Amino acid sequence: MSLSQVIELLQTHRYVTAAEKCGQVLLGQPHHAGANYLMGYALLQSGETVRAISFMEAAIANGLRDAAAFYHYGTALAMTQRYQDAAFQFTRALIEKNDFEDARVNLANSYFELGAFPEAGEQYRQVIERNPDNWKAYHNLAHVYYYQGGVEEAIQFFQKSVLNGPGYAEAHASLAAMLELNNQPEDAAAAACSALHLQAGNASAQVVLAKCLRRKKQWPEALRALDAIDPTTASERTYISIHNERAHNLDGMGQYAEAYEAFSASKRVLARLRNITHDPLAEFEALDIAETYFTPQKIAELRELIGSTATDSHSIPIFVVGFHRSGTTLIEQILASHPEMGAAGELAFLSHLETTRLGAGADLPAALEALLANKDARPLLDLRDAYMERLTAQEGTQGKRWIVDKSLFNMLHLPLIHLLFPAAPVIHVLRHPLDSMLSVFSQNFLWGNDWSLTLADTAHAIARTWRHVEQLAPRIDKLRYMRVGYENTIHEPELSIRDLLQFIGAAYHPACLKFHENRRVARTASYEQISRPIYSSSIQRYRNYISHMPPQAVDAVRPVAASMGYVIP
Repeated sequence: MSLSQVIELLQTHRYVTAAEKCGQVLLGQPHHAGANYLMGYALLQSGETVRAISFMEAAIANGLRDAAAFYHYGTALAMTQRYQDAAFQFTRALIEKNDFEDARVNLANSYFELGAFPEAGEQYRQVIERNPDNWKAYHNLAHVYYYQGGVEEAIQFFQKSVLNGPGYAEAHASLAAMLELNNQPEDAAAAACSALHLQAGNASAQVVLAKCLRRKKQWPEALRALDAIDPTTASERTYISIHNERAHNLDGMGQYAEAYEAFSASKRVLARLRNITHDPLAEFEALDIAETYFTPQKIAELRELIGSTATDSHSIPIFVVGFHRSGTTLIEQILASHPEMGAAGELAFLSHLETTRLGAGADLPAALEALLANKDARPLLDLRDAYMERLTAQEGTQGKRWIVDKSLFNMLHLPLIHLLFPAAPVIHVLRHPLDSMLSVFSQNFLWGNDWSLTLADTAHAIARTWRHVEQLAPRIDKLRYMRVGYENTIHEPELSIRDLLQFIGAAYHPACLKFHENRRVARTASYEQISRPIYSSSIQRYRNYISHMPPQAVDAVRPVAASMGYVIP
């Protein structure tokens, strides 16, 4: 049996027979690079991905240097979620053949799965530059913008995707989802209907229709839209949204046990896709180091090192912090409605600067000690200036006296915030921890936040971050720190807003009460709430679910609730 005969079998899609023949060749020549590659390819096409990887690995180890071999090896690796290894093989394929479009698309896809969104975007742009008609490249580039918070840009690229691929239901459905997120429900429904015209029962389009119906509290109709999904059109990832949307509608109908199970199903699918092998609470381990290092004396030493050197910016940052789903988006939108204030969204830049310029975990104290020893404040001042440059470059912030940064876990960087911006107000939004926990459970985050996949881990994350703030905030002399209760803001909005503005140093303005009329669209899971007037249905929502919550999760936040002034039955 010659390899040319094996190739003929592969070309006629007789993969099982081809694998058998390759096996015969390999019995006599186990290190034959070509035979190993063809064996791997036949197995890949037969659905035996893990076995395919071993043969393709052997082919390359035995000297095969071929763009197609690297590409198919990368494809197999990506199918087993080994995206880092897959990206390496796709890169090798492109080195051999720079115009290999499928390799570039899959390299971009691998970067996307790794969360390397700028790198993914660059590869998609190169595909578009070479092939402006590639609707899928526009489609995937739109997702890159979405995951980076650029909803308007995402809509533009989804529209280009539809323009270049008008016959693809996926293009219309993705545009529909983004329009709904952008508070354009009528346009979203129209785009979803276009997708369904091309493919009846399209899962993504039916989910969008359900969301639009839920906005109008038409819960039974929304559930019927979900029931109309053709399962063959739904990927495993789509089932995250299907289960979650079903849960929200069941919740609206008061069917809480069924809703809890649907929320749980959504989280299970998400956890399966994330395939997390590390401790989801590991990101909080560095808090122990910070609590040991940042004593009142150490903070005073660092304050003296920096001195009173002022920033060149005329704007003052306002840090709105709190745990996820605690009401920070509401406070941000209220403040952003004030004519003297702009909002930068969840900038997530301060922690990035701290990590890249100073260090994280055990590296941070060492870096700060080196600065103290050398009496060198310049790295800290450079960090401050870089942050302000990014903050004031955000849309809608130009010329504003105050700019809101709503990166929630900035509350874990209070010493650094005070050292760099001693005049900056820190607004810590509190909410009943069981309501925050339940709200996290009912949402699926775009990226990261691995602790959000179970109620137990979420409860421990709430407890650990609260304990950190409780320890560090009192140590920081003259920290401009205010706690705002979400429930108080809901029940007495004008009084709460007046207190908030007085603390900041801004005059009261009635536009803050009409925050829902602000044309700015929030880019978080709370976008739906802040697009309408204040409502109280989210207060004590946990009472509908507490009997279904794991007791250990409830117990984990009891001390937090008591410390915040809340009661758990």
